[in-house]
Amino acid sequence: MAQQHEPKEPIQTGKEAAPAWNSPAAKAAHEITSGVFRFADLSHPAVAMLFTLGQSSRRTRLESRRRSPVLEKERRFFAQLPADRPDENDRQPGVEPDLMALADLELPSPPHVYLALQTALADRHKTTGDIADIVSADPSLATRVLKLVNSPLYASGRKVDSILRAVSLVGTEQITLLAAAMSVMTHFRDIPQELMDMSAFWQHSLSTGVLARLLAERAGVRDKEYHFLGGLLHDIGRLVLFQAMPELSRKALLKAKSKQMYLYYAEQDEIGYDHSTIGSVLFRKWELPPALRLTVLYHHIPEISEQVRENAVVHLADIMSHALGLGLSGEFFLPPLSEQAWDSLGLKPSDLVAVADAAEASLPSLFDSLC
Repeated sequence: MAQQHEPKEPIQTGKEAAPAWNSPAAKAAHEITSGVFRFADLSHPAVAMLFTLGQSSRRTRLESRRRSPVLEKERRFFAQLPADRPDENDRQPGVEPDLMALADLELPSPPHVYLALQTALADRHKTTGDIADIVSADPSLATRVLKLVNSPLYASGRKVDSILRAVSLVGTEQITLLAAAMSVMTHFRDIPQELMDMSAFWQHSLSTGVLARLLAERAGVRDKEYHFLGGLLHDIGRLVLFQAMPELSRKALLKAKSKQMYLYYAEQDEIGYDHSTIGSVLFRKWELPPALRLTVLYHHIPEISEQVRENAVVHLADIMSHALGLGLSGEFFLPPLSEQAWDSLGLKPSDLVAVADAAEASLPSLFDSLC
């Protein structure tokens, strides 16, 4: 297991502005963030920076006195944990899935609009107007797509008031994938509330997508739109498990808490495979691009993939989302950072400050409109 280190004082990020580190909000933020980072290696400069950013972000939200369900859930979770730290997370990543168990899982069909868009894309006689008509036929979907392309994430400089204009701005292939992702957000409506707060889940997913896009741009990794979509859908396998296997999923959640272990390890123990594996299988069934499927499959273990740098983007974005407390996916502990993945991106810890600032500036409006 990674060594545990407690920072003696906050790392200066330029955001502190004479913080009252002894205030109740600061103490609560420190306690929650320390819980999230319980198994993290704080001797790594990037992880240490994320600790400081996470503590600062939580303190700001606590001081605002606005109700934060995510912070309340984090505080409640860590308040119930014993102080000792078991060694359940000291295992090798990349456990082979139980293929017999996987064969019994019934996978959901892709959203209808995605199938229609895929058919249109394959027809060389179809135009951008035809693509726009398919998206526009679903008013709820069209509204979500327009809200997204009008967000600071795309920053076109002009208001996009039609799906046709959105297609022209983003491109037919990207708008198809974007529409698929937006459709998925309403595809899993019957997840039991006791298993997952879906608003918090999509906040984590959306923030991971936004962070992935920003990280790809900053690191000079191509196809930043793919990374946004990969981040948005990286935990989709968990929803499949919640929907298809609620009792086993509940056991995994309870085991992760009682044993203080990563949820994806508990999934492997209780179900035979984790959400990353089932997400990649689902993407293969839906015939999504291989790059997205591999991003989902390797988002916890990019170092064993053939394309470490490409898969490192969503890996780091997922960790940043957990560190900053931007939503919840069922995982309360910060997943371990792959040193190989971090090195492949060529980033500095200070880059994380700029990315976090940009993400936190754009996310509140996206949360309000999409989650």
